[in-house]
Formats: sequence, structure tokens, C-alpha cells
Amino acid sequence: MKYILLLMLSIVPLQSLAMVEPLYGISVGESSIKIKVTSYGCTTEKDFELMIRHHRLVITRTKMDNCRARAKLVELIFPL
Repeated sequence: MKYILLLMLSIVPLQSLAMVEPLYGISVGESSIKIKVTSYGCTTEKDFELMIRHHRLVITRTKMDNCRARAKLVELIFPL
């Protein structure tokens, strides 16, 4: 089965911009979704929630990474 990933831009209230998590990469495979995000040492897949809403993929960070390591990009893998 093949999927088409559509990225949609949305207008959000200015006060919510502080909570937007930048994605530095995303790929969708047959059995998983991979995203690249910034980590300060403690970011894991458990810190994110993936949902399908109105035929759109919604990725939400549910727990902030409060560790103090140097920032680096990490790849997180979510099974489909």
C-alpha cells in the first residue's frame, strides 16, 4: 500500500507559536513514519503523539525535553 503525504500550512494564533515543534525531516515508509526533531538529550518517541485528523497527520510533542545536553537532531521512528 502506498501513501501520499500532504503537508498543509495553517494559520495559528500568535501565542501558540511558542509551542510549535519544528520538524527537520519526515519520511513515510510502508511500516513506519520517521521524523527529525531537536533533542537536548532526553527526547524519545514517547514524547510525541501522532494522530490522523480530517485526513491529515498531526504530530504533537506531549513532553518537553528539559535535559541540558547540546542540541542535536535525532530521528524518531513510529510504527504504522
